[in-house]
Amino acid sequence: MQTCVRKCQGGTADCTGAQNCDTWTTESNCSGSQLCTVAGGGTSGECTTCTHGCSSGACWPQCNPDTDTCCEPDGTRMSWYDSTSGLCWQNPPDTTTRTYSNSVTFCTGLGPDWRVPNINELRSIIFGCDTMEIDGSCDLADPGCLTWNCAQSSAGCTACTAGSTCRWKPELSGLCDDIFHSSSFDPGVNYNWSVNYLTASFNSYNLSSLNYVRCVRND
Repeated sequence: MQTCVRKCQGGTADCTGAQNCDTWTTESNCSGSQLCTVAGGGTSGECTTCTHGCSSGACWPQCNPDTDTCCEPDGTRMSWYDSTSGLCWQNPPDTTTRTYSNSVTFCTGLGPDWRVPNINELRSIIFGCDTMEIDGSCDLADPGCLTWNCAQSSAGCTACTAGSTCRWKPELSGLCDDIFHSSSFDPGVNYNWSVNYLTASFNSYNLSSLNYVRCVRND
């Protein structure tokens, strides 16, 4: 078993007697992603290897924000990385329905760069309904085709029937039997576009409508 000794940060001597060392540093005999684990306030202990690396005297709990995709600054993971789009999707989404304004507040409250996805981003995770997927024949897009008349006149915007699974990419989890907000608006009216992943259908709703939100950020 590898042992280690920790010393006062910036110093060369151990604390002795009644001295108190506010900040400890690990000696070089623990290396890489190892920490010097000391019990009972002593100065010697064992080298512990952190699965996800370490920083500031603590192991990252779930991932390393310096090296891992979609890892939060505190070393936690609450999202799935879509390598096709380069986006980090909240996974699973929150189970509370909110107005659009409250959805914006909720997403930005998750941390830096989190936001409500636009309609293109919501389409990018549709799976199993070819016409409604991001490269499908439906014309609904931001920018380009956001009016109700444009979307409804597109022959390709035909929803699929409800299946045994949600019509989103299989890595995603959560409820899909309700509507998900987007940040894309139908110009001239107080409505935003939303997606129902049970059938991969689109609709526009008043901003006061209570819908789900699956937040997103760039990696």
